[in-house]
Formats: sequence, structure tokens, C-alpha cells
Amino acid sequence: MLEDQIADDLKAAMRAKDDARRRALR
Repeated sequence: MLEDQIADDLKAAMRAKDDARRRALR
């Protein structure tokens, strides 16, 4: 379903943002 794909994309984007923030804090 399209909604599932959008949710997955959103989760991936949020995870990438968290990773970037952790890298910036180090």
C-alpha cells in the first residue's frame, strides 16, 4: 500500500536525522 511506503520513508528520514544529529554531537 502507498500509505505503508510513505510511513517507511518517514521512519527512514527520521532515523537518518537522528543519526546525523548524533554524529554532529560527537
